Parts: sequence; C-alpha cells; structure tokens
Amino acid sequence: MTKAISASIRGWMKRRRAIFALLAKTMLSRRTGASLAKDASRIAALLLEARERTQKVAHGLRGTLTLGFGGSTVYSFWPALIRGFKAVAPDVELSFRAMSVLEQIEALRESRIDIGLIRLPVLDELVETGPVYQEPLSVALPAEHHLLAASGPVPIRRLAGSPFVTYEARRGFNFQADLHALCRFARFEPQIVHQAPSTEAVVGIVACGEGVAIVPASAERLRMRGVAFRPLDTKGLPAQLASVSFGIGWRRDFVSAVTQEFIAFVRSLPPTDAVSSPP
Repeated sequence: MTKAISASIRGWMKRRRAIFALLAKTMLSRRTGASLAKDASRIAALLLEARERTQKVAHGLRGTLTLGFGGSTVYSFWPALIRGFKAVAPDVELSFRAMSVLEQIEALRESRIDIGLIRLPVLDELVETGPVYQEPLSVALPAEHHLLAASGPVPIRRLAGSPFVTYEARRGFNFQADLHALCRFARFEPQIVHQAPSTEAVVGIVACGEGVAIVPASAERLRMRGVAFRPLDTKGLPAQLASVSFGIGWRRDFVSAVTQEFIAFVRSLPPTDAVSSPP
C-alpha cells in the first residue's frame, strides 16, 4: 500500500468520525426537518469528497512523485514533460531532487526518487526504463580551439590527438564505451584527461581549456563562457552512435500508483526531438 493511499485512508477515517459525530448530535438534539435536511446535505458532501479523494489516489491522480532533476535534460525536454503531466494530474504533488543523470541510478536503487530522467541504455537489474526522446551530439570546444575557424559539423576524426573530457564511469552506464566506440570508428583511441559527474562539470572543464568533449546537443543551452559548440558530423556513423537517447527510469520492484500514472503519461507521448522542444 502506498503512502498516498495510507494518507487517504487516514483522511477518510477522520471524516467518518466527523460524520458519525454529526449524526449523533443531530439525533440527540431532535432538530427540525429543515435542520435535518441541511445536515444530511453536509453528510452527503463529506461522503462524496472522501470517495473522490480515495478514487483519485487509487488511480494515481493524487499523491507525491519524487523526481530526479539535473544534467542537460533540465535544458531540453524535462520542463515540458513536467508541465504536460501537471496538466493531466494537477493534484499530484511533485518533489524534486537535484542530482546528475549519473547519480539518479543510485537514487532509484535506494528508492530515494520515484522517477529519473536518464541516458539510455541503462544496464541495471533493479531499474526499468522507457524511452522518451533522442537528441544529436555536439562537440564542446575551448573558445580558442582551431576547429572553431569553420562553422560546419566536426568529424570525429578531426579530434584525434585532442585531450578529452568525459563523464565518470558509473555502474549501469556506457558513456565512456560510446566515446571509445566513436573514436575507434575513426581509427584512434581517445586520450581521456579529465572525468566529471555531470554535463555542467564536463562543459566547465572544457571552458577552462583542458580538452574537448562529446556531449548532448542540449548542453549548448548552458551558455557558458569560454566554450563553443559545433555539431558532431555523424555521416557514416552507426545509428546507435549518431545520437543520444534519454528516457525515464524507475525501480522495477516497487511502483506506486502515482508513478504508474506518470509512466502511462510518458508512454502516451509521440517520439520527440528534445532540441526543438520548448526550453
């Protein structure tokens, strides 16, 4: 039984006691017909409200949903997704936990959040996922980098010999494996000089002039001084390396009614290009 349902039942028990107290008071006072009709109306309203509250909780329309919130997803599809859910479930209370996309897997495993918006695929036996959107990849370059002389997409082979800033290796994620696969496709191994837990940190290190990075295109919305972006030239790349996929994640062995409602809402959405969605 979820906490929300338990709270609803406690509320219903409180209202039931109030109803019985009102009935007892009415019977003892032997009120007039008009007073009895008025009290009956109040009792009916209380009963209807209690029933509606319980039904809303049972169908996932009332309760609390705890969301992991962070990374480049804050600048792309997450805000529009949350606004859309609130439009169909306005009585659900949202609680946000600021954390990187990498940290959300551990938070899901420990049941500290109900839903995370994470990069796919995730290889974890406790976490279930569903796709939400895809976005292209960009190359983050220090402001004085020579590749900025051209305005077009940057082929991965042009980054050979450059120091790389990348995401930390974490359980269940393949960020570094993807980077190695991209570079091997261009016949070189990446020279990784720095690792960071979030997109903000990765881009920040690039802005310090410490290397280049492959990041989701939505990272451009960070608008950080000292760094510039160019699209990654994906011509000839395998489809699984040409873009990045994001989705929602939840703990597979415990799904509350409210979480189920959110999952159903996300699954009802058409495929989306995050970069073109509202900020």
